[in-house]
Amino acid sequence: MIFEGYASSSKAGPSTSKVLENCQSCCRACQRHEYQEGGSEQERTPEALVRLNGSLRRAAKCDDLVAVVRICRQLSLEGCQPNIETYGHVLSVLAAKGLLEESWAIMADMEHSGLAPTVITYNYLLEASSISQRGVGSAS
Repeated sequence: MIFEGYASSSKAGPSTSKVLENCQSCCRACQRHEYQEGGSEQERTPEALVRLNGSLRRAAKCDDLVAVVRICRQLSLEGCQPNIETYGHVLSVLAAKGLLEESWAIMADMEHSGLAPTVITYNYLLEASSISQRGVGSAS
């Protein structure tokens, strides 16, 4: 299991910092993932990325950070390189929770992978800043 001490039947989950540490590790792993020998370009599955981005979109709509991290882990396991949509979904959840530092860390990972920020990704940073300044961010 990706999270220590996390029970799916429990409402309690890992600390936000632990979740985000795993999320950042997964995003970096996705960027560096090497495909196994014998895998054709077709087997590198753009379909999997589309499917998993759809799952990320649904988790992001619910502001479910734990689910987002799990899906990022699945992206890595399936050998998918995250795209701007992937990062956007992660940033949307972080922003909704007012996690500004973590949002900047994901933005830095995104830029490091060669993806240029968009108006949407910058808006998520503004949202995270606004919410964190109001003290609405939570550790859940």
